[in-house]
Amino acid sequence: MAPAQVIDAHHHWIPPEHLDALPSFLRDGEALLRRDDRTSLMRAGQAINNFNETVVGDADLHLSDMDAAGVDRAIFSLGIWLEWMDLKHAQEVNDMLADLQSRSKGRIVGLVHVPPLADGAEQEIERGVRELGLRGINLTTHWRGTYFYEPLCRGILRKAAELEVPIVIHASSVAGVCPAIDDDGTQFGRVTDQAMVVVRLLMSGALEELPKLRFVLPQMGGGFFAIKKRIGVGGDETNTLTARAGGLHQIWFDTAPGLWDADEFRLALANLGADQLLFGTDYPSRRHWLKRAADTWRAMDIDEGNREKVMGRNAAALFGI
Repeated sequence: MAPAQVIDAHHHWIPPEHLDALPSFLRDGEALLRRDDRTSLMRAGQAINNFNETVVGDADLHLSDMDAAGVDRAIFSLGIWLEWMDLKHAQEVNDMLADLQSRSKGRIVGLVHVPPLADGAEQEIERGVRELGLRGINLTTHWRGTYFYEPLCRGILRKAAELEVPIVIHASSVAGVCPAIDDDGTQFGRVTDQAMVVVRLLMSGALEELPKLRFVLPQMGGGFFAIKKRIGVGGDETNTLTARAGGLHQIWFDTAPGLWDADEFRLALANLGADQLLFGTDYPSRRHWLKRAADTWRAMDIDEGNREKVMGRNAAALFGI
């Protein structure tokens, strides 16, 4: 068997053209806050999207940092920035990602980005996969209040199942289920939202209806990796979630962000299983997270086969790399 590649499944990029025109993307009630090396999109006093403009759009710098961390490939996505896209912008992003994928000789792996409720979204997914060669679809947990598992988005899910490509779900800028507390930067709300969508997806019927549907949910499912047993998944046989837990085989969880320690990763291995985990870093939300995450996984005293699955083999199989 060939040596396992290291693949970062949670890695963000924003087109330089968008960064050069950030004010034009702002919506009512939004503002930019720039300080030091951080740019924040502000809404109602909350920083809802944060990035380093110098780093996030520089694909060559991404590749250099990947080399320094020993990361072979990265799955590029817009993450939360998708929320500011209309279909025209999304099509331009998809073209750019296909070009980066080609020029990087596959070290950069692109996803199709679409506003899921836009007319023409399904056709753009078809174009992105069949014509551009992109390897999956990027959505956020909800699109301005409509969650991806709701009936309005079922056409997108059917298209993904038809094309047999995974849907990578990223946090939304705000969490309807749990708004940000004070000035926490929305992180508590996002973690709660991410755990909630795992449960709602299992309950939605989409996984039974579409057995070829595959999802990647971020950051070990928010708190799901820790509370899986507490909410009855795989425990009490009379629990509704336990009865539908077979759908977890259609869900993978990335291990971003790069702030977790080995203890959290071991818990995720125990509760979610090595076959359902993908190495992820959330680079460049914090630039050092890329190397820190890779070093943490390499230093862990675990089965080498499981390490290789998490750090690259699972992602290679899932994204057809």
